[in-house]
Amino acid sequence: MTVAYLCSLRTSSFLLGEDEVLETRWATLAELTELDHHEWIDQVLTDAAR
Repeated sequence: MTVAYLCSLRTSSFLLGEDEVLETRWATLAELTELDHHEWIDQVLTDAAR
């Protein structure tokens, strides 16, 4: 299952519980397209970049 949603971050740092995620970091749109993902995510990324 993949979930995509619009969000915003009000600070420049991440604060997450240790058991929530393995890694967080900022990424460019070009870097995101290089990650493993479902084909339909390409359209989500294109829409988000508008």
